[in-house]
Amino acid sequence: MSNILPKIDKRNQQDLVSELRNRILKYCPEWKSVDELESDKQIDALIHIFSNMAGHVIENLNKAPEKNFIAFLNLIGISLTPPRVAKAPLVFKLKKDLGRNGFVPAGVKVSAQPENQEEVVFETEKDLTVIQSRMVKAASIEPDEDRWSNQDFLFSSEPTGQEAELFRGDQPILHRLYLGHSKLFNFKEPSGINLSVNIKQPGSSGREVAWYYFDQDGKAVPLQIAGGFDEACFSKSGDISISNVAGISPYAISGYDNTRSFKSWSNNWIFAELKSQLTEQDIMPDIEDIKIKLSISLVSPIRADMLIFNGFVLDSTKDFYPFGVRPTFNDTFYIASREAFSKGNAIITMNVVLSNEQACPYPDTQDIRLSWEYWDGSQWRMIFETAKAGASGNIIEETTKGLTSCGIIKFRCPEVKTCRVNGIEDRWIRARIIGGSYGEEAAWDGTSYTASTLKPPSIKELTINYVYSAEELPEAV
Repeated sequence: MSNILPKIDKRNQQDLVSELRNRILKYCPEWKSVDELESDKQIDALIHIFSNMAGHVIENLNKAPEKNFIAFLNLIGISLTPPRVAKAPLVFKLKKDLGRNGFVPAGVKVSAQPENQEEVVFETEKDLTVIQSRMVKAASIEPDEDRWSNQDFLFSSEPTGQEAELFRGDQPILHRLYLGHSKLFNFKEPSGINLSVNIKQPGSSGREVAWYYFDQDGKAVPLQIAGGFDEACFSKSGDISISNVAGISPYAISGYDNTRSFKSWSNNWIFAELKSQLTEQDIMPDIEDIKIKLSISLVSPIRADMLIFNGFVLDSTKDFYPFGVRPTFNDTFYIASREAFSKGNAIITMNVVLSNEQACPYPDTQDIRLSWEYWDGSQWRMIFETAKAGASGNIIEETTKGLTSCGIIKFRCPEVKTCRVNGIEDRWIRARIIGGSYGEEAAWDGTSYTASTLKPPSIKELTINYVYSAEELPEAV
């Protein structure tokens, strides 16, 4: 502000000294010359003292416009902005004779000194690696022929003997449509994918389009189109059936967005690649939306990742007691399966084979009740309840009668969140005894003996099967 306001008095101290000497010679004729005044040390000291005091007066006088200007701004409701951290872009350049990259750590102090102001000290916010940049990529694009050429050899450190036709293409331009979904495409088991394509304006017929996905090595693997071949070429609306898909892995693709900024996107992708060359007569399809429908039906059942009784890990390779040898109220049996329980709304079927059902029939215990529960991210919630007398809740079929018979437990999977059980993080469901018993132990009351009816369930095999179907829009296109 002070740089744009006028100064009332522009004289500095040296100007005041010269003016004061001239005035002494004018009003005091006994002094003959400036040299005579300078030779008298006492008079010269008084002149400088007076000039210094007058200089302070002039300095305060020159501040008056600024103070009045601030007062005027305050009167019309304009106040000073609050202080904030100052930021400035910095450019670091490597020395030409430096044979390596440079590194500027965060917190390095950098000073700047504006004209007629005090030095300002900045600190770098983040680490910066300064590299010797050089051009490494060159390409020629020929839009009319839908072709391009790689001209990287122009920047080779040694002559290659190649000649570049700068505005000609020697290979087709790659055209791909990527569809990404981190949930529906994140599976390992063979599955079927159905793409429902709604097209406002169909594209030209006769195009050759191939579909792929990325495996764990980043390799493009062809997809098997089982139906909807015209739809797969975007020449009409309809469904594209893709069969036997397995192992779609995350992959990062890069390119320019709508703001022409170069970015990278990571997701589980499938993509359509145009194999035929575009011409000026081609009509490009106008796609309104694409919906993804995934269906998984396991060919063979899977085993649980881990089984736990209370705080003890169970060995599923041999017969085990899910509630111990003396089950009691609140004993809990945990089952983990990251694959099966990660698919919300899937139909889960647990096949239970008991090892002691035929050898020793279960006692007539009608009141055994098990609460089957899942972790929702904050607490355990009940899915359904089973008992020897039947089942209730979100259950489709239950033939084990509270784990007293061989059979199946079939239910619709809720949104199971990961949690830690016994230090193991996974997706867990659990069965908890909330009523009844699996028989009573032998007892002697002093006069009579009661034989034991206790028969805890012993599981020989527990496997999991599921059928999963979901339909959603792509997360990224």
